[in-house]
Amino acid sequence: MPVKRLFSLFLALMLMLPLNFIGFINPHKDESKDLSLKLRAQVCLKYLRISEALNISSANIELLPRDLNIEKMSHDAKFDLYIFTKLTGQDDKANELLTSYIEDNDENSQNLLSKDKYATFCQQLDDSTRKYMASKALGLDPKEILSPKELSQFNTLVRVEALFAITIILIFILSILYAMVGIYRALVDLYKYLTVQDIYLDVDEFTPEEISIIDDLESNIGESKDFKEEVVVSKEEQSNIWDPIKTVWAFVSLSWLSIIMAAVIGGIMLYFSLGNEIFQTFFVQILIYAVNIFLLFRYLPKLMNLPDNTPKVHLLKYLGLGDNWAKYIPQAFMGYGALLMSAFFSSWLFQYLTNHEPVSSNKLLVYITSGTFTQSILIVFLALVAPFYEEIIFRGLLFGGTRSTFSPILAASFSSVYFALVHGDIQVTISLLGMGLVLCWLYQRTNSLWPSILCHFMWNGSVIFYMFYLLKF
Repeated sequence: MPVKRLFSLFLALMLMLPLNFIGFINPHKDESKDLSLKLRAQVCLKYLRISEALNISSANIELLPRDLNIEKMSHDAKFDLYIFTKLTGQDDKANELLTSYIEDNDENSQNLLSKDKYATFCQQLDDSTRKYMASKALGLDPKEILSPKELSQFNTLVRVEALFAITIILIFILSILYAMVGIYRALVDLYKYLTVQDIYLDVDEFTPEEISIIDDLESNIGESKDFKEEVVVSKEEQSNIWDPIKTVWAFVSLSWLSIIMAAVIGGIMLYFSLGNEIFQTFFVQILIYAVNIFLLFRYLPKLMNLPDNTPKVHLLKYLGLGDNWAKYIPQAFMGYGALLMSAFFSSWLFQYLTNHEPVSSNKLLVYITSGTFTQSILIVFLALVAPFYEEIIFRGLLFGGTRSTFSPILAASFSSVYFALVHGDIQVTISLLGMGLVLCWLYQRTNSLWPSILCHFMWNGSVIFYMFYLLKF
């Protein structure tokens, strides 16, 4: 397969992947009506724009569902998808979309009834990208349709976008390769754990001189100031210090407390009309996060069977937050690559099992893209704060507190299932389940919460940026 063709396929997968992972927005309300199709149309136009800049073939690239419902599309989405299908050689779909677009009886669309008026139609479109791609789809020369200024803006835009796409694709590929190395090492460790017995050394086998050298090394280490001050916590110590019964009860209690707080505070705000829906969601979520984290750290010594006056640095170490976060950035990229692979697989599995794409009911995604600037800022803040809270609760408390008793695999499964279900999006449960397992794997492998927090932050941030990129730029 030619390199350009392979790059073209990977570009299509990259643009569609975030939408498949988070789910297309369910158009159940006026403010989100047709948003999923609008997102898809934007993906198609950006794919054509990047392909144009890189001079790669876009023929027969499938970015549309088999059961494409033209009747639910907005007027603009129909034409954008017409451009895509026409330029990718899908003539039957293109003719169907164009016919429906003309039947909407828009004043400008009537110009498409005559080839002599194609140029007039293109010149009345609202931006340079649509003008350029529409003129190509209709068999016109873009240089005759766009003004010199518009043509210059378009060329600059596609070059920047192409460079950005190449950079992102390289990051994706390197992250996936890095994740594959990490997964391979984890499998090797598992194989050794299952097949190789521990080797015990007999002290009698050492000579007196060797024993003297070992004693001197131990004495020097024990006298080291740095060694004395550092709190060293092994994976076994971190796992075994938790009381599993108290941990499960604490998690259940925090869950019920969150439900009660959401119901009571949300109900009061709704009854007295305190702010709009997005502000109410933001306020309740932040309050729940703050109260739960305060209670967790207040009673953390009891969950770990430690004295109440245990220094905070010790508690952070046992929880997995005692190290410098910056040194775990490489592991976060490893987890990000694993999340990409999980997203590919979960998207394929869902579509294989249900024969349709996942549809998200998450209203926050709607507000990110179609809300006001203030609402978007609130949601962005919430999405970037959420990784800290969710990793401490789901990976630090639930998984970390039960893995020594129920085995890491069983604890990771239980934590990930609950993590997926608590988000309330049934159709993207498989994707969230895979995400939970990857984040548990990161915690188990590094014995720290920072890699999973950073990875979660990267994923949420990339999804938000992607949504803005599609609909705002």
